[in-house]
Amino acid sequence: MRRVLNPFKLQDWPYKLFLLVVLSLTLLSFLLTHLRQYFINLPVLEELVGFVFLTFVPGFLILRILRIHELPTYKSLIYSVGLSLSSLFLVALGINFVYPHLGYKNPLNTFSLSVSLLIFILVLSILSYFRDKDVNFDGAEIDESIFRDSREILFLLIIPFLAIIGTYIAFFHGNNMLLLLIYIIISAFPFLVIFQKKRECIKRILVT
Repeated sequence: MRRVLNPFKLQDWPYKLFLLVVLSLTLLSFLLTHLRQYFINLPVLEELVGFVFLTFVPGFLILRILRIHELPTYKSLIYSVGLSLSSLFLVALGINFVYPHLGYKNPLNTFSLSVSLLIFILVLSILSYFRDKDVNFDGAEIDESIFRDSREILFLLIIPFLAIIGTYIAFFHGNNMLLLLIYIIISAFPFLVIFQKKRECIKRILVT
């Protein structure tokens, strides 16, 4: 029977396939961002690919660098999102601090951000290669856990679609409330993990 890999546990995939997905998303996001300079605009695809790339790819790479594997599906998603957002925040902070000293008056422009993110992802990819290239897990396959965690996964999958809708509302109507709501929800992910762990601990105590 052919293996079906769990897309929500990308850090457990065979390394070559993992790297292929990561680099494909990275290059696709980079190309879509810069196609606008040539008056080629693919709004839905650009927002969707950009959201998936920024929200998940850095986090999955960091999970591999840290050798964190065999997580439940929903925790894998939450950790990847949390690590992605944290690392991107630090990258943006570094760009804003360092680039002005190198003569860039507008360090957070599209070009400098996209090139810096491309370099950042390549560095993470190299680190993950040396740290985790030989690690493969059976947990990367889709199993019953993905259905057991279906509520959490469904909740997480709604966010990309809300992001696309929020982008259009902000662009065409000047209302960014939905985008702000999405940022608040994503920021709450670490607290959801803590709450889940406490709930599991309470269950164990009650059982014993």
